Amino acid sequence: MAHLNEKNQIVGGLGNLIFRVVNGKIVVQTRPDYSQVKQTQSTQKAASDFGKASQVAKKISYGCQQIIQGYHSPEMATRLRSKVLQAMRTHASLPLGRKDLWSGTPELLEGFEFNKHSPYKDNSELWTLNWELDSQRRIHFKQKAFTPKNHLYWLPRAESLQICYWICAFQKKDYKPCQQQLLTLTVSPDFVEVPMQNFESEVFPEGCLIIICVSMFYYRSDAIIGGNLLNHKKFHPARILKIVKT
Repeated sequence: MAHLNEKNQIVGGLGNLIFRVVNGKIVVQTRPDYSQVKQTQSTQKAASDFGKASQVAKKISYGCQQIIQGYHSPEMATRLRSKVLQAMRTHASLPLGRKDLWSGTPELLEGFEFNKHSPYKDNSELWTLNWELDSQRRIHFKQKAFTPKNHLYWLPRAESLQICYWICAFQKKDYKPCQQQLLTLTVSPDFVEVPMQNFESEVFPEGCLIIICVSMFYYRSDAIIGGNLLNHKKFHPARILKIVKT
């Protein structure tokens, strides 16, 4: 049934027509006649892989909510699902219907931007290097020395910036988040130079897919609440930085 949403846009079905909102615009489509569609065994298996990619993408999004906090572009879930499906399909030896992110190429998710309105790569020139997973399943990496005023974009009125590395482990069997850790570094624009930083994580479980995200949170001081977050839906640089298997 067609109805008006909270923005007074018509959505839903009306007779043989379907009204949808796509990127803020009303799109009218003819209702598909599924009675004329016959799925083959191959298309059924492909649909199964598509469904699994959707489930995995939802769990990744849920596990990363601490750092993206809903400040992502509207089509983020669709883009993430497509990236997961692409990573699953790289394992040619696995048949349709049995594709899996772990057995594919999960590293293809590296560089995924959660917010297309403000990509992390356009607002930061920081470099991380020497990634290593030690025998205790701790993750080590270094952040090169940098000058905050020159290597980071600063919002007007921002007095400090928190660089956040969010590490989330997902179980191999079902991709449920099972352990998380936040590593942070706070800088201000008047810092002359921040020396090279060494980061070391906690011990993570065996048999997990580790996703490391990076984001930047901008603050200005407030006499009442202490720190006022300046990030919002149109400006929240956050991306997937690294994928590691334990």
